[in-house]
Amino acid sequence: MTQLSQVTKIVGCYAPKDINGGAINSDIVGLKEYNHVTFLVYLGNLAGNTTLTVEKCDTIVPGTATAITFNYRIASAGAVASSELDGALTAVTVAATGIPLLAASDDNKILAIELDADEIAAPTTPYVRVAMSDPAAAGLVSIVAILSEARYLKDVPPSAID
Repeated sequence: MTQLSQVTKIVGCYAPKDINGGAINSDIVGLKEYNHVTFLVYLGNLAGNTTLTVEKCDTIVPGTATAITFNYRIASAGAVASSELDGALTAVTVAATGIPLLAASDDNKILAIELDADEIAAPTTPYVRVAMSDPAAAGLVSIVAILSEARYLKDVPPSAID
């Protein structure tokens, strides 16, 4: 039986916490060894609005981070029991503005960001992260990256955090 943890690399990128008080960046993951990443952003109780962008980075400790286009899917229902990723895949084509408004109506939803390595010009700039603006009010968030399609299969999936 194949297990998810055997064929993917799962990386905790932002522990659950209140993002009020300043913009946040998730940990950076590298796509040198993988062809795809799915960021799962779990939105808890949001009392203010926040903008989400995805940034490609020049290194694991970025000197340069540039907003990029991406695709995402968000749960259509808000209740925790029905927070299922059933929304349509939506393209964010104006990278700098990202998803312009995640608001209180997005409480308790899961957001999945889908990104292929070739969309960020990996392996030249193989690093990527999620950034969110300060909601100026309480906003609970956690972020996990699931890297898949390893370039070279191994018993233990290769590291994605250098």
